[in-house]
Amino acid sequence: MNKILKYRLKPEIALDEKNLHSFVSPKIKDGASWKLLKRSIDARGRKVSVDVEIGLFQDTQDPWSITYQKPERDVSNARKVLIVGAGPAGLFAALRCLELGARPILFERGKDVQERRRDLARINKEHVVNPDSNYCFGEG
Repeated sequence: MNKILKYRLKPEIALDEKNLHSFVSPKIKDGASWKLLKRSIDARGRKVSVDVEIGLFQDTQDPWSITYQKPERDVSNARKVLIVGAGPAGLFAALRCLELGARPILFERGKDVQERRRDLARINKEHVVNPDSNYCFGEG
């Protein structure tokens, strides 16, 4: 059973890992593990305090951890999938293709980074827009 505990602590306790561990450990039951979820400073009054949220969990695996397992497939001889655009959607599509065993080939219209930086500087300074290299296109 997961649970979240909230405490308002002095900064010397909440902002020091050893002191925080010494404060939280006696308050949890045996077999439970905890993780610091959130720490926010409240400096509205004369005395500064820190609001702390502690997550408790019973299982051996931390439910708040994010894990990613890199695909181990060799896609060099797999079927090709053409993806136009290396923006967020295009990159996600390429990653998904790799996970499914396909070989993504990305096409991007933009110029390389150095050339594109010059074109973006021209937009800002001279108000001259290159229709093939501007804010709408990523790195080629």
